[in-house]
Amino acid sequence: LAVFCGNVSDKEGTTDLQIWVIEPPEEIKVKMYWCDQRFVMDPLLEMVEEKEIYGIICLDKSEADIALLKGKKIEPLFHKESIVPGKTRAGGQSSARFARVREGMLNDWLKEVAEAANKIFAEHKVLGILLSGSGPIKEMFLKEDYMHADVTNKVLGTVDTSYTGEHGLEETIVRGESLIKELAVTKEKNLLQKFLTEIAKPHGLAVHGLKDVMRVLELGA
Repeated sequence: LAVFCGNVSDKEGTTDLQIWVIEPPEEIKVKMYWCDQRFVMDPLLEMVEEKEIYGIICLDKSEADIALLKGKKIEPLFHKESIVPGKTRAGGQSSARFARVREGMLNDWLKEVAEAANKIFAEHKVLGILLSGSGPIKEMFLKEDYMHADVTNKVLGTVDTSYTGEHGLEETIVRGESLIKELAVTKEKNLLQKFLTEIAKPHGLAVHGLKDVMRVLELGA
């Protein structure tokens, strides 16, 4: 429980002691006894903050980063640099042999990034994933099904960035904003359609109007 009690009187010398008891939607993780000129609401406010979480995979042939986007905060979870060489041929190697070696190393690199992504997004449930990078590697990564199908299906789209690394993650959010908004709009449309469908049923799982809404809230529905 969260218990708030205080003198709310506006008149000097007059006491108007009020008390409020709130049962939060989640368990309160802190124990607090606090006397102040204001009520400390922070632990309760944190419970109603945006809980939507998105994933970011930002990669090219040189490095890769995987992170979570929680509200406006980026939480990096994976960073690694690759040893895949550029397309310039190493001295003494034929172009065909060098291309095969490079292709094999690139394939191994993308498999390694995919394994990390599969593990991270199995542990962290996300609404969608933004796949970004500074070159065509991201499209290859998505097209060739390196990741598990349930992870691939959450990819909202690809985003072109000028960088990878920390700057690439930040750039992904700015340039991928429309993809996230599109998902939010689709989600709202689906919720509204579900609501209207339930309203139309004789004994549907939705109610409207102040009286009926108050009634089901009091029942704990």
